[in-house]
Amino acid sequence: MRRSLPLWLVGALFAACAARPPSAEQSEAEHFELERLLERTPAEKPAPGRSVRLAFGVGADLDLYVTDSSQETVYFGNTPRHDGGELLRDLRCDDPSPRIEEIELPQEPAGWLRVGVDAPEACDSGIDFVPFVVEVRAGAERWLERGVARPGRFEVRVLEVDTHTSARSR
Repeated sequence: MRRSLPLWLVGALFAACAARPPSAEQSEAEHFELERLLERTPAEKPAPGRSVRLAFGVGADLDLYVTDSSQETVYFGNTPRHDGGELLRDLRCDDPSPRIEEIELPQEPAGWLRVGVDAPEACDSGIDFVPFVVEVRAGAERWLERGVARPGRFEVRVLEVDTHTSARSR
């Protein structure tokens, strides 16, 4: 007698397979391309201050959040900030490539920066993971951090750096 799997189990197995993160090779290639994109694309408003950029693919609408030692966060809902920090670009699903969001912060007060990435929605159904690269620049210093966002999740701390000491944490 042939037995079949219950329909709910088939659906659950399909969903689990569809939600698998990209392979290490695929993720490495996508992250490498995003890093190259950041290198080839100049900052929108180069300044002596600090900048944070988020490069990502077209699979989802990602949002950049940056909090510094002033304890005020710059993001799409709080820009410009009282001290001049501002979100220069907020990209959505219908925006073309290159997809780079950028936040500029004043040079002072130097100190720590905490970068978060939110993935409020997927642009296409079937997108479960979106590779991204965060770049932080402060003077001559540059930090990069790779990540993978899942639509519907907020990564509060993707990267944290202290611009006084060049220390970084994840």
